[in-house]
Amino acid sequence: MEEEHVEMSEEMALRCLSRRKPLNTLVERGGLPISLKNLGLPQGATYQKDDSHHEITVPALHQRRIEPGEERLVSCLPDWAKAAFTGYDKLNRVQSKVCDTALHSTHNMLVLAPFLAGETIKVALLTILPHMKKQPQNQNEKIVYLVPARALVADIIDSLSSSLQSFVGVKVGELIGDVSPQQIEETTIFVTIPEEWDVITRRSVFSSVTAIVKLVIVDGIHLIHDQNRGHIIEAIIARTVRQNDTTNKNDRIRLVALSFPFTGYEELALFLRVDLTEGLFYFDNSYRNSCISHQYIGVWKPCNSRLYPFLNHLCYKKVIAAGGKQVIIFVCSRKDTVNTACAIRSFEMAKHTMSTILKGGSGPIGDVKSNVLKQLLPYGLAIHHLGLDSNDRKEVVDLFHKGHIKV
Repeated sequence: MEEEHVEMSEEMALRCLSRRKPLNTLVERGGLPISLKNLGLPQGATYQKDDSHHEITVPALHQRRIEPGEERLVSCLPDWAKAAFTGYDKLNRVQSKVCDTALHSTHNMLVLAPFLAGETIKVALLTILPHMKKQPQNQNEKIVYLVPARALVADIIDSLSSSLQSFVGVKVGELIGDVSPQQIEETTIFVTIPEEWDVITRRSVFSSVTAIVKLVIVDGIHLIHDQNRGHIIEAIIARTVRQNDTTNKNDRIRLVALSFPFTGYEELALFLRVDLTEGLFYFDNSYRNSCISHQYIGVWKPCNSRLYPFLNHLCYKKVIAAGGKQVIIFVCSRKDTVNTACAIRSFEMAKHTMSTILKGGSGPIGDVKSNVLKQLLPYGLAIHHLGLDSNDRKEVVDLFHKGHIKV
């Protein structure tokens, strides 16, 4: 029997995700999840092929128009939540849509939003605030915030501490394996990586800690698909779900997962015990402040030793084709950030195209510690990864926002 081809239009998806139609009726249609159906290129996409590589270009989505009243004013939030958004006049569209579920319910949540479109730290903050309202009466309640990398722990602690400074007795700290009973008692929100929390939840000596946790936030839930770390996140979620199944409703742990959009999110939502009509929020690229197009390049080369030089040259050609516009190149490792940037600088020097990239200007001279950055910045190039000093990362972001860094 020929398999039925299931298509879900953008309008149907939006109706579903705005809770007008249960998503599971679409997921189950045809007996297979939508993510396993035959897929095709989006409308307007182009395909090019030559002897060395093939390239797919997906045009940018039109930015979704902001409807009147779509962005919630901070003044409309409950009094106990306003202080956490000091300096903000309103929530953005992503935060506004999840606000009611985050603040006024105990539903598990899965929020998928494009990078920087939703400021997921603020989405997490919305789910934390109901617990802060109970302080200091319920000082024994703890919150765990899992971040994808240890280098992010300090940044999250600083951000949450700043937002929650008006709540007396609330302390945000890092959770490590040798945490003392005094630290457990004094700290309200623990920020750590999945590996640390996995070890703690496995050890009976910490059973008193896990018993008083009421909220677990998993930032970067997409890592559940990672070959090296996915099983750890999966074990944490399974352990939490099992604990919820064996406890009273009032003692259950709320699970909140955050990530950028990816396929197969419906199955993940079911695994997280998310109510598909109440706790699932999917925001596509039209919610970005600046919509972007995507280029996907597949390369076939017979010799691995020639692959990376070819990829670097291809990146250089794309940078030149940008004509002085800013370009962000994502690579697979910290080492590759350095190798790629240095390769582009070498091409830039050899072919005398520095003026094309900088548009006649000069590269910035930032106050940085990294010797690699000191060599790259004069050419309008920079690198950014979690291995850099935090001040260097902030300097790179600031220079990029000002337009001084081109690549």
